[in-house]
Amino acid sequence: MLDFLKSFRAQLTPPEWDSIMALQPDEAAMEAQFQRLWSLKEAYSKALGLGLAAPLGKASFSISPDSSCASLCLSGAEREDWAFRLHKLPQGHWAAVARAPPAQIVDAHGVFSATLTRTDFEPEEWRGVLTAPEPAFALVPVCSLLPTQCLDNYEAAGGEIY
Repeated sequence: MLDFLKSFRAQLTPPEWDSIMALQPDEAAMEAQFQRLWSLKEAYSKALGLGLAAPLGKASFSISPDSSCASLCLSGAEREDWAFRLHKLPQGHWAAVARAPPAQIVDAHGVFSATLTRTDFEPEEWRGVLTAPEPAFALVPVCSLLPTQCLDNYEAAGGEIY
């Protein structure tokens, strides 16, 4: 586990790394903490629209004690205009959802930004967006995302149909 984690060291801030290492020797707890942090970094990079080009090592996350949400510190500055929610998935996996200021989106061709119904918010309105209840998180099987004509091939490749 430690060798695996070391391969991500440059993408983790010192406080994040310390939060994982503090869980030694419990490898399951270390892995869960890493998965929470990595899902937050993925949500951050996707919210920006940068993917892996995002400066992941400069984004530091503090996770709430109940692991339901996290706060972002970017290059040493607390970012209260972002909100992150964590969702525990089956088999020890985690997913994170980011709420980011629309003005921070990097959208070279404007395709994603064009889907937004609104991009301008007064500060008080934005605080309301950040604290609004999280919509229900639904798990669906992979097969439900495939066209019906592909289901036989999916099953033949080892995928489960419902």
